[in-house]
Amino acid sequence: MTHSFLTRRQAASVVALCCTSSFALAGQTATSAPTLTGDAACALQWVTARRDNRDRAFAIVDKKEGKIYVFDRKGRLAGTSPALVGKSSGDMDEPGVGHLEVSQLTTEQRKTPAGRFNSLPAADHAAEIIWFDYDAGLAIHQLASDSTYVPRMSRLRSPDPAGRRITAGCVAVPVEFFAKIVRPVLGARAGVVYVLPDTLPINDFFPAG
Repeated sequence: MTHSFLTRRQAASVVALCCTSSFALAGQTATSAPTLTGDAACALQWVTARRDNRDRAFAIVDKKEGKIYVFDRKGRLAGTSPALVGKSSGDMDEPGVGHLEVSQLTTEQRKTPAGRFNSLPAADHAAEIIWFDYDAGLAIHQLASDSTYVPRMSRLRSPDPAGRRITAGCVAVPVEFFAKIVRPVLGARAGVVYVLPDTLPINDFFPAG
């Protein structure tokens, strides 16, 4: 199945309807006590010190490491997992790129922009999509059970974070991780998604002090 004739928003919506029953590579729960990457730890400190999440569940996406961390509204880690992110590095999205068909996106436009985003579960797909920039067609979603599933699972298993750069901009996670962590924590109500930069200094987005 190909979604190249759809915009990023439409393609993400289609993925929500293409569920797969495979539960491989679930990710880690909080009981696994994973260590946050340096940038993720800095972002978490920034969020908690300012209570920036405003009593909402939130996620931190580390593009450089190809990882996602999901926290409850009290800032407690619910789980972490490898995640697929935009194919290209870069922290700023171009205006209007969300309205282009996927096939029209250049390699440089297939990026996951950095920043703080208010997230909202999609009401029409039983929270199978967590939008964090609806206008740009960017969301957190699970892998689809189409022809891309096997190669993308291979990418998720890769020890090289560069191997997890493959999407048109969305953040894709394993099916079981979405079902057990993302949906119950971020899928119930509005939340926040913090996407860490991979080209600009982290202090540009999460300033110290």
